[in-house]
Amino acid sequence: DGMYQRINDIEYLGWPNGTSDPRDTRGMFDHQFEAEGGVDIPANGQPQRIRLLARPAKSRMRLVCVPLGDERVFREVELVNPLDAPLLPGPVDVFMDGALVITSSVQAVDRGGAIRVGLGEEQRVRVARNVRVKEESKGLMGGKTIVDHTVTLEAASSLAGEVEVEVIDRLPVTDDKDIEVALARAEPKPEKYDQADRHSHVRGGLRWKLRLPAGGKAKADYEYRITLASDHEIVGG
Repeated sequence: DGMYQRINDIEYLGWPNGTSDPRDTRGMFDHQFEAEGGVDIPANGQPQRIRLLARPAKSRMRLVCVPLGDERVFREVELVNPLDAPLLPGPVDVFMDGALVITSSVQAVDRGGAIRVGLGEEQRVRVARNVRVKEESKGLMGGKTIVDHTVTLEAASSLAGEVEVEVIDRLPVTDDKDIEVALARAEPKPEKYDQADRHSHVRGGLRWKLRLPAGGKAKADYEYRITLASDHEIVGG
């Protein structure tokens, strides 16, 4: 009975924080990860972390801001998966100069895919989002209401070197045939951004990559027009 109880205790051990059962998260593939050498696992009835292999990976630092939701700028490190194998979702520890910087988590990454790990806020770079709205009516009978929006995105850095910050914004979207939303002007021209790289698709996304000189500023601005029936109105703006 004691042996069976021990087996049952191990089978129903709780998962360590941030981990998941690979049988549930592996998707439609199977892969065997082989350790580079012998591994000793203590038989103490507790979950153990073991090192299977180590590989160098190319990386780059990114600064990202989505000022529509949060005007703070966040640092991310982006690494290319160095393995000829997929990586499952799970926890990750980030060290710099031997010191633990942050404990985070990553999503599943395929061969050659990018791994992004957040490193917290970069307080020396700021982004401000300002909006001006102008409304007018067009036509006398059965007319339209036109609402023009001008959005200005201003970034400022107090860092000692030149940096690039990715600023992501979003046009309003609608499936209502009585409402039209159109981008009228943008300077500089943004790229369309669907957020597929984060496995969470969005519509109407726009992304600018602004170069900030040391201690300098940069900005982007754009205009969009919402056209709707005169008996409609925009709630909240």
